[in-house]
Amino acid sequence: MDERPITPEWFPGILYELARAGFVQEAAALSEARGGRTIDIPLRERLTDASALARLIGMPAAGAVSERWGGTRQYVPLRGGVGSKMRNILAHPGGTAECARDLQTSEQWVRRVRNQGGSKRWRPSDCEASRPASPLTGG
Repeated sequence: MDERPITPEWFPGILYELARAGFVQEAAALSEARGGRTIDIPLRERLTDASALARLIGMPAAGAVSERWGGTRQYVPLRGGVGSKMRNILAHPGGTAECARDLQTSEQWVRRVRNQGGSKRWRPSDCEASRPASPLTGG
């Protein structure tokens, strides 16, 4: 996995909490395995090595997730840069032609996305400042 900043844009939802708790690779693995779908999180006392969640991300990470969301069904989003061409266009440092070539899209689409500035939910400054403290990480 390439090094991405631990922000809600690159690790949205439950993935952000996992990554902030030090489980960056596990967050990426969870996104790859279950991204775009929901997963049942077992209660902490029912979590075993044979649990689907523990098999996906390992017991330490599964324990952290279970501690926070045990007994619920959680949506697992796709990790930033996976499945979001608009987010990738906004994050790309190059010019229009270079961005279109690198992301295999049209220059027209790159210009349109950049001129509109993308959706507000993808702007780091809007999300990061208003993010509440996490019980999982204590921060």
